[in-house]
Amino acid sequence: MIEILVKYNYNMEKHRLIAGKKQGAGFKQLFLRSSFIQKLSIRTVSRVDFRDITAMVEQAVSSSGIRNGACYIFIPHTTAAVTINESADPDVVTDIATHLDTLVPQSRGFRHSEGNSPAHIKASLLGNSEVLLFENGKLVLGTWQGIFLCEFDGPRTRSVLIKIMPEAFAGPESSNKA
Repeated sequence: MIEILVKYNYNMEKHRLIAGKKQGAGFKQLFLRSSFIQKLSIRTVSRVDFRDITAMVEQAVSSSGIRNGACYIFIPHTTAAVTINESADPDVVTDIATHLDTLVPQSRGFRHSEGNSPAHIKASLLGNSEVLLFENGKLVLGTWQGIFLCEFDGPRTRSVLIKIMPEAFAGPESSNKA
């Protein structure tokens, strides 16, 4: 499920950033366009679950109407993560999960009383955010790459926040002469 949370529209004339130093009377201007935050709700099905969310992120980028820019993916949870890795062979994520269990086994004596310390540690190791570029409305990924929501304390419903930012573009140079 994709939910548009916020849509910012900037008047390009009122909100402008000045890039670089003034060179004589001319300088370049950068304008802000629209940015979007979209929320995905993903239901995981087991304690450890890697869900390929590439198609959902692509849909969020496509539906934004922004052609070129950056896509920020953020997981607002302490026992889940996001990673980019091979999506062609499902054994890759199985291997990742297996070796994370070897690094941080469930049976160690942890002090955290909820019993999910390994999930917190694994989420910290993989991280809660990724940044991707997109061109012509398409994510820039390698041939075998996919985006994965990594669940370590499921099953649960997880949120994935996607902020889609347009690239700044240089406006016409000013040609005022003294």
